[in-house]
Amino acid sequence: MLRSLAGALASLESARRDAATRSKKILRALMQARRGVIVLGACNALSAKVAAELGSEAIYVTDAGFTNMWFSMPDQALMGLHDIADHTARIREAVEVPLIVDADIGSGNTLNVPTRSRPQLMRAKTLNR
Repeated sequence: MLRSLAGALASLESARRDAATRSKKILRALMQARRGVIVLGACNALSAKVAAELGSEAIYVTDAGFTNMWFSMPDQALMGLHDIADHTARIREAVEVPLIVDADIGSGNTLNVPTRSRPQLMRAKTLNR
């Protein structure tokens, strides 16, 4: 039973990696097309699904949207990087269209972006190398 569970988990992880690779290729092709692209914003998995069903070619995710939706407050860095990565991972699992993630909090300053923000968002399956 443990082998079958391990196999199922490995298959799920492989499928997630494949979806991330497809998403990256789609986003790159959209950028190289040199045309306008329909990108709707989403603040949770449900709004992301609605955006995808309405034809959004990519989905814009921002910490401001999370703060507005969860706290009904303006973006004043109320959410930390862990919160943003967690919410973004839920959105990533809900839709297959590419995500454009605006995590401008930097978790301290610009030096933390490559050392902290990027790796944590990569673990959330929102970024590819």
